[in-house]
Amino acid sequence: LKQIYNAAVHGREIVHRLQDFSRSAWISENNELININQIITEVVDLAKIRWTHHATEGTVSRIQVVYNLSEGAFTTGKKSEIHEILLNLVLNATDAMPEKGTLSLTTKIDTHLEIIIKDTGMGMTEDIVEKCTQPFFTTKGEKGTGMGLTMVQNIMKSLDGTMDIK
Repeated sequence: LKQIYNAAVHGREIVHRLQDFSRSAWISENNELININQIITEVVDLAKIRWTHHATEGTVSRIQVVYNLSEGAFTTGKKSEIHEILLNLVLNATDAMPEKGTLSLTTKIDTHLEIIIKDTGMGMTEDIVEKCTQPFFTTKGEKGTGMGLTMVQNIMKSLDGTMDIK
């Protein structure tokens, strides 16, 4: 019964991701001015729950976070979409550092807004980089559905943005 229950929960999550995937292809009609730096700090605070454990003396984090955020990092769009993009990328970065590491988040403004998320994790082979945005491709086994980077890519396209993975 437990295996059936776990399979049903997993199936439900896949259906939700597919629904999110199909919705993310739509261009937002209700664009708002979004402070990217604010969303970045909110996303990191939320994601910290996943990589932090509570020791007897206090909270211990295995990930060091480094911010290099430019003033005036604003864009227009739907806040929930930007949040989803950043959360997926931050969680993928921290998953790549299972023991410990450094997560760097940078915003740059030139002719366009650029958000750079770097980690000191294990990296990806060229083959994985080529496949990582394909629907249902995952290197996380049962822990992943393979839809995170696919959704990120589709939302970025709907916002006329681009994503570069190295």
